[in-house]
Amino acid sequence: MTGTPLLTAVIGAVVVLTGALVARGATRYAAQLQAAQRRRDAELVSLREFRDVLIGALGRLSAFRYALTQVVSDGPAVQRFEEANRLLESVDGYGGFRVEMAEHLERVRTLARCLVWADLREAFRPLDRILLEAARPRDAVVRIEQQSVLLEEFVSLLADRQRQLLEDYPVRPLR
Repeated sequence: MTGTPLLTAVIGAVVVLTGALVARGATRYAAQLQAAQRRRDAELVSLREFRDVLIGALGRLSAFRYALTQVVSDGPAVQRFEEANRLLESVDGYGGFRVEMAEHLERVRTLARCLVWADLREAFRPLDRILLEAARPRDAVVRIEQQSVLLEEFVSLLADRQRQLLEDYPVRPLR
């Protein structure tokens, strides 16, 4: 009769240890999954921030290109650029256009350097060179317009990366 309580205690100890091991494994699994998801969320936030700033800058570039079509084109280029800037700055919401444009372009350049993907940083380099060499935002507009394929390819690569990150969102811990 003395063996039954001992056997019960051993079985109870085995059950408790097994439960502890299962709980430990489940906790580790959950922690690894959460870490993988947090990393992916951080990547997505970084990519979205860059994308939003890029879209803002491209919107400003488009507005400037449109304004250029609305001014008299028979004058010198510098005069046309100035007239386009004045036209934009007279439109509600575009006050301080020149400063905002310069800020957008500089922010795009800075965020591009912070991208965690080497292929995106490399693809942005030709655009970065254009922005770096441009003395004024309007010069960048003209150069990017002349080499629009660079921008189109980069935007396509950016969209592909975002799609890939969303499609591969971790539902299991990364190994």
